[in-house]
Amino acid sequence: MTVIRKGNVDNPAGELWAYAFPEPKIKKLYSAGLSTRQFAAIDSKYYVIVYRRLDAGDLIRDLLKLLKSEFWFDPTTGKKLTGPTLRMLEISAHGSPTSLDGFDMDFDLKAFVAFGSKLAALRWNDISEIYLGGCNTGCREKPDEQGIAEQLAELIPAKPKQFRCTVYGAVGDLSGDHAAGNAETEPSGTYLWERAGHCVDNDPDPHMRPFRGYRGANSA
Repeated sequence: MTVIRKGNVDNPAGELWAYAFPEPKIKKLYSAGLSTRQFAAIDSKYYVIVYRRLDAGDLIRDLLKLLKSEFWFDPTTGKKLTGPTLRMLEISAHGSPTSLDGFDMDFDLKAFVAFGSKLAALRWNDISEIYLGGCNTGCREKPDEQGIAEQLAELIPAKPKQFRCTVYGAVGDLSGDHAAGNAETEPSGTYLWERAGHCVDNDPDPHMRPFRGYRGANSA
């Protein structure tokens, strides 16, 4: 399991928060001397995972191992508890309306659907969130074609009304991370459903934040 920083599962609900990105990004950060600053910005409750680029299966395996291996203690009884749930997943990578650095609807829709099905089969919290932290993942290229965040929301959960999951995609060119609270977007001027101007995570107007959320028909 490639967890490079352990998060905090010390809560009564046993919820896991995960921030994942493909391997080349960490190599670049290390070589540029930016790793400490980058990871210090990510909220301490997040587990930081690096997966092999273009290998969706590697990310799924890491998440499965994490859910199987982590534990926490009941604050009242002190009893050791196992079987945490995944509350939040943010995948930080290069994106477009149809791809997220290897998770590509246009190139291989069958593989993308399979990835969504495996992701849906993980042990999720009753209220869960997924952030696709790549440019324009919350946009569409054409009015009648779903973007990648929309499509993933249709796949999770796999069983009707099993739990509630919102999939968020960036509505413009993205910088920063939601997990760090410093995500910002600027309109690219190319895609549909972009925000009209500069957007930041803490904007009081939800319609001017850098991510747009989607829930599929199976969501509770």
